[in-house]
Amino acid sequence: MKKIGWLSGLFMLLCLVACPAEEEKQVNWDLESRYQRGNAAFARGDKSIAEREYRAVLIGDPRHVAAMCKLGRVLIDLAEAKEQGRKDRLLEAETLLKKAAKLEKENSVVLSDLAKARELLGDPIGAMQALEELLKTRPGQIETLLSLVNLEQANGRMQSAEKRLRAALPADLQGQAHLALARLLALDKRDEEGLKILATIPMCPPQTAAGKVHGPCPSAAYYEAQEILGIHAVKTGKLDEARKIYKNLVRVFPEDYMAWEVLAALDEREKKWVDAEKKYRKSLELDRVHMSVWRGLGRVLLAQAKGDEARFSLRKADGLLRDSPEQGIMLAKEILKFGEVDWARSVLERSKILLATDAKAIQEIEVALEKLEASPARPALDGGEDGESGK
Repeated sequence: MKKIGWLSGLFMLLCLVACPAEEEKQVNWDLESRYQRGNAAFARGDKSIAEREYRAVLIGDPRHVAAMCKLGRVLIDLAEAKEQGRKDRLLEAETLLKKAAKLEKENSVVLSDLAKARELLGDPIGAMQALEELLKTRPGQIETLLSLVNLEQANGRMQSAEKRLRAALPADLQGQAHLALARLLALDKRDEEGLKILATIPMCPPQTAAGKVHGPCPSAAYYEAQEILGIHAVKTGKLDEARKIYKNLVRVFPEDYMAWEVLAALDEREKKWVDAEKKYRKSLELDRVHMSVWRGLGRVLLAQAKGDEARFSLRKADGLLRDSPEQGIMLAKEILKFGEVDWARSVLERSKILLATDAKAIQEIEVALEKLEASPARPALDGGEDGESGK
């Protein structure tokens, strides 16, 4: 009996060493190979092959969460690209992703894709629920918060969206929640409150105890906030404040051609022709295909009696008319200062063709053409003040 017991014990020991435990899942290398082929096809944009491979994986292993997630994403992409079968694909994607979410409750990728599928299906409530679950697993994920807030705004849940954004402000190191809250307040006609929030966004995120900065410095949110504050200052006639904001912007972002253009326009308004010319030229060094800058340069050159250079600048502006036909009336007005009636008429007629679907613009151009024909000797057109920056 002792010998049998010893042999039995040895058999059990060998089994433990040689045989995998029942709960351990053996890797099916054929399925893993197919999964990787699906990933490779997905990466190169071949969605049909990716779909086929992921489906094969799920036939062999219906609980393969990664394949469920990837197939769901493929179906969402195909639904966005093709109208035929769109709803069926989205419904299947939602089913797959719901199953994956049950198997891995804290999988942020699954929840994010599930929210997208539901949103495309016209189920904003379901999409918001998925995003709320995602926020529970990743409470500091600003992209998820902003997606949820956007959905709430689109569905009239303004108070909830505002409450979420205000709660996020203390931990908002990059200023994205501040920007979103300012936009929300602007929609609610609370612009001044929003501007105060924008003014609190620091240029650089705070440093950690180890001296590391949380993200780029200056931050993108700071730049956008300063742009909004600068535009508001110009529109409300606070030109000294506007100049201060845009001077700071070109100090921090010297490649910002639009900020240089605004500074040039402010100098032009004060008849500082030389300073304005330098700033318009600086803007053109950074971007030579911005029509309003060529127009501005033409105006300040003409003011300095540099006729040939001014004419060249307006020719350059004319060459960009296709991209900015809404500036046609203003360009025609500037051209008429040279007495070039035919050239001005050509600009207006081409603008009319380019803006054929804009009834209001067509009407304004037709009025300008009538004025041009009524007084060809000393024509004058309405449609913009000198010194306008085009912003």
